[in-house]
Amino acid sequence: MSKLNTEMTGAPAIAMTGKKAIEIVGKDAIEVIGRKADAFNVPETPPIPPYTNTSYLSIGSAANAGHFETDSLNMSPSESFSYSYWIKVPNISTSYTNALYTTIHDGTRDQYNRLEPFQHQFRGNSSNYIALGGSYIKFSSNYDTGNWVHIVVTWSNANVTSSTSITSSLLLSNTTLYINGAWSQLHSPAGTASLTGASLLDKFRIGDAVTSYIEPSFSISDIAIWKGTELSSTQVSEIYGTGTPDNIRAIANMPTPTRYYLFEDATDPNYEEISQSSLGTSSNGTITSY
Repeated sequence: MSKLNTEMTGAPAIAMTGKKAIEIVGKDAIEVIGRKADAFNVPETPPIPPYTNTSYLSIGSAANAGHFETDSLNMSPSESFSYSYWIKVPNISTSYTNALYTTIHDGTRDQYNRLEPFQHQFRGNSSNYIALGGSYIKFSSNYDTGNWVHIVVTWSNANVTSSTSITSSLLLSNTTLYINGAWSQLHSPAGTASLTGASLLDKFRIGDAVTSYIEPSFSISDIAIWKGTELSSTQVSEIYGTGTPDNIRAIANMPTPTRYYLFEDATDPNYEEISQSSLGTSSNGTITSY
């Protein structure tokens, strides 16, 4: 090392202080002492916050509807998106009026007074629907009512530009539904296209979507929404895991959700984990321990 120890006059000196330390002393000094970082001071990946799964959000009652809704997501069909949640619903078999809705809406309503344009409608029978504007498709798979079920819906922006008409055939080809980690068949495309790839998909909401009707009560936990990401079947399987909610951010190579609600803060049912702030609204909901 003595051959490398060169004395420099009128220039910054470099001194090595321990295995993981570099000290540059001079006019433009950079000091990195005892840290696992390089001379450019690149930060390490922040630690994953602790995860708990002790409570969920209970919504609605036999007499009053309720909902949970995020803040603005400002999405459109020209970009991919995915959402995931754990839900428990009662045994139902109903029409659109009293179905359980997951919507991504812009505040407008269709001719049946339902929030639109994206609707994921669970009726508890063989006529469950996913709609995007006037186009719709069906799924016949029922949830295991009375028990916790994991739901994922993904949308691919393949072949969708801002001017693309969202037809029922495009809705069928670009939408995927998973129930408890397994692919669930979508079928029977119908309806008349009323949206383009530029249409606004703004606020994610579950429950309380139809004016003047009471939707079923339900329990919800671990809502995750990805703007710009279509989850793969492998990623969905990893989120489902062993059949109980777990920390999505601890899964290797999993994209960070845009919004992530765990409902672990008893004082704030709208607490969002990524921003660590209150984002969204809820109605007739109660944080409940398992």
